[in-house]
Amino acid sequence: MVENGHKNGSADMNTMWETHSPLAEQVKTNGIQKVFDEKRARGEQALKPRQSKTITCMDGRTEKKAKVAAAESGLYLLVESKVNIRTLDAEHPGDALRNFPAIRKFVSDLQDAGIKNTESHKSCGAGDLYAQFFNEQKTWGTMTGDEAAKLWAQKLAIMLGGDYRGHKSVEPGFHPERAAYYSFADAFDPGSAPDVFLPGYVISRNRFKDGNVSHAAKEMALAATISFGGHGYGARFTKENPFFFIVIAKTQEEAAVGRRELEPIVAQFGGRVQLQVLIA
Repeated sequence: MVENGHKNGSADMNTMWETHSPLAEQVKTNGIQKVFDEKRARGEQALKPRQSKTITCMDGRTEKKAKVAAAESGLYLLVESKVNIRTLDAEHPGDALRNFPAIRKFVSDLQDAGIKNTESHKSCGAGDLYAQFFNEQKTWGTMTGDEAAKLWAQKLAIMLGGDYRGHKSVEPGFHPERAAYYSFADAFDPGSAPDVFLPGYVISRNRFKDGNVSHAAKEMALAATISFGGHGYGARFTKENPFFFIVIAKTQEEAAVGRRELEPIVAQFGGRVQLQVLIA
């Protein structure tokens, strides 16, 4: 049964909220570092080095194993750059991206990292955001979020010289994320250690370099905004029950960089977001 766009309605949301609340309380009270250290063997499964050749969405409902992640594989960048995805010529990216340096840099960095394959998914918040932007342009026509997510992933695969792996279904029908992970480790997969890591979005910070670094932090803000809205847990997030921004770092230096980049974003949410750091 679907109620208000959510599978099984509020009952399903309540069940999942209660299921993950004990771990959320541990993270809030003890800190993610202590939670990880006490279950290190299991926690390290989420950080196990894997060759990443595929980019997926940051959405916490998508499979992250051996993948890097961004908001619908970088689609959110097209909103800021005001790109018409329908007219973007993926066969000739040098010309197509000439006037869009942020996207050109993003694609180039993926190529340098050996990322070749893409995928998209249904009911994507970044896809809906792009569709809203697209439909506001008076001469562009109309587009759905699903169409935007699928079309971008297809065109990105062409630009990367790889394969488009399909438009995936996701469950549940709402956003169950309790955290967003700002990961300096490629292929971070919180779902591999659910007793250590809360369900969460993953933003692969290392895939945003130089001039694009600020966009990675904006994707964290987007993650919180989605979860605070009607497609997530919304008003359940409070100062007492916060949403978490968690920096996943390999070194003290990365931890400091992540904290510095995210502190101004956290301040925008009036205490409903708590910033933590894990050095693993």
